[in-house]
Amino acid sequence: MFTNYVYYYSFSITFGDVNIMRIINIIFLLALMLFVSIGYADVVLDGTLGPQIELKNDMITVEDEWGKQVGSNLFHSFLSFSIREKQSVTFPGLNSIDNIIGRVTGKYRSNIDGTLSSPNANLYLLNPNGVFFGKNSSLEVNGSFHVSTADYILLGKNGRFSASHPDNSFLTIAPPEKFGFLNDNSALIKIEGGHITLSEKKELSVVAGNVLIKDGSLNAPSGKINILAENNIEIIDSNISVDNVENGNDNSGNIFIRTKHMVLKGINQNERGISSNTSGHGNGGDIDIITTEKLDIIKSGISMVSYNETNNETKGNAGNLTLKVGQMTLTNGSSINGSSYGVGNSGDIIVIADKGILIEEGSNIISGNIRISTPRMKIKGFESTIETSVSSSTGNVGNIRLDVHNLLTLDDHASINATNSGDGDGGNITIFGINTDIKLQNGSRISAGSTSNAGLIKITTDKLSLDKKSVISTYSLQAGGGNIEINSKENIYLFDSEITAEALGEKSKDKGGNIDITTSGNFVLNGNLFATANEGNGGDISIKAGHFIRSYNLSFDEMINAESDKSIDGEIEIDSPVQDVLSFIPITAKDFFVEETFASRCLSRGKNLRFLMTTRTVPPPTPYDLRK
Repeated sequence: MFTNYVYYYSFSITFGDVNIMRIINIIFLLALMLFVSIGYADVVLDGTLGPQIELKNDMITVEDEWGKQVGSNLFHSFLSFSIREKQSVTFPGLNSIDNIIGRVTGKYRSNIDGTLSSPNANLYLLNPNGVFFGKNSSLEVNGSFHVSTADYILLGKNGRFSASHPDNSFLTIAPPEKFGFLNDNSALIKIEGGHITLSEKKELSVVAGNVLIKDGSLNAPSGKINILAENNIEIIDSNISVDNVENGNDNSGNIFIRTKHMVLKGINQNERGISSNTSGHGNGGDIDIITTEKLDIIKSGISMVSYNETNNETKGNAGNLTLKVGQMTLTNGSSINGSSYGVGNSGDIIVIADKGILIEEGSNIISGNIRISTPRMKIKGFESTIETSVSSSTGNVGNIRLDVHNLLTLDDHASINATNSGDGDGGNITIFGINTDIKLQNGSRISAGSTSNAGLIKITTDKLSLDKKSVISTYSLQAGGGNIEINSKENIYLFDSEITAEALGEKSKDKGGNIDITTSGNFVLNGNLFATANEGNGGDISIKAGHFIRSYNLSFDEMINAESDKSIDGEIEIDSPVQDVLSFIPITAKDFFVEETFASRCLSRGKNLRFLMTTRTVPPPTPYDLRK
């Protein structure tokens, strides 16, 4: 290979106290810097670790001897480093070299629009002024690749290779350990139209002040991708992937992302995003994302799916996701998906959002086990959901745990589901809140259902309201129903809505689920409580309330039902004081009243229903307490 280069030899001619050649070298170097600044030079070594060389050929080789080798590390130092379209730069990395580490000490960013090659060693590129990868850029690196706008690289405990202050370097045999920044205004790494792909099981790192990836991709099959930015990360119409090879045996890789504010956005293709999918016998990988301020996902997604497009023999488990964010927004059909579409298990998703979560416009979180902790969460819109489900498996569905400590709102047909359309059991849903108001509005739903045994729904809160055909339900199509437990510190309201625990199984053991409602405040019922069964016994309904107030427009049988079609009805027990409070409650008097006795209504049904009502002897609260 023929390479054009220019050597700058350093020798000394002294005139009096003046070193003439040193002055000439400085002048020449300044002229070369000007040459670089107007875009004529591509790759220029600065002479701090070897010769001063300007390389301008279309096929450039940066020879090993032009750098400094310490152990298995080879260090290169550049005044400028850019690759034009149709140009290639190769670092041979022969003999015992494991890591090639290049820094840029000049004042100009690196523009990579050609081919960057390191066929034998890991490659590090450090330029504090910024690095741009264009649409024609490509990477041919047999090892790992790490690019950064950091000021220096730490080498073990004591070593340092500095780009901002080259004299403050101490080169050691220790491998590169981490990037270091000296200020909060570090430069940008931009990948626009570029596609960076590594060999299998290698590591790719992008570390900068800000990172922008637009209409491009980062691919490290079964490897690891790290994206770290001090301020912002934007991934627009791009794909970040560590998927394994289709139908292979290797596990998928892992992804780690950390920044203040991250935007993951699809414009032309909403299937692009972040993925650690498996389509073979290997397991999906783990994705960890930390954003101290915001995570916005818009028409895009995060995927750790186990699937196989050609058969149902995929044995790999789906991957896991951990999100630690400030505010999180999923909008415009975005998805976080850790499902399994083979015989492997679905993954686990953990979300900790310190400021709140918004899921809207058909966006969803779907996986095996899902655990979310946040002060406020709103799910809004048809098909906007948090869901654990199995589409074609004999396994059981996972569980959902929500810790919401202020406000949880489901609106406009939104849902939380732990359903199983296969042969396994439904999952459990636990919602726990302190000082929390839970609102289901406009046809929204919390559901734990299955073809087999239904799951459990347990809600602990301060206030709960269901309005306009909203539903909390457990159901089983071929087995027993699941239980529903609701414990509210203050009030529970049902307006034109229902709480149901139904069992449609055809065996005598397929009992309806139990409904247990406890509140020290008001339980206002203008809807339905059903714990029904087909072949098995009906479920039991228990209501313990400071005051139980039901609609005047509906009969007791229409509102509260624990019947079995073919067996024994369940028990209905209401433990609530009896008093006339119509003038003190925030509802229309003609629509609601306090039931004084339901016994005669039970006798008229002529079945095996047992009805119990307890009148407390403790003094009731003042009427003004009912205004709350």
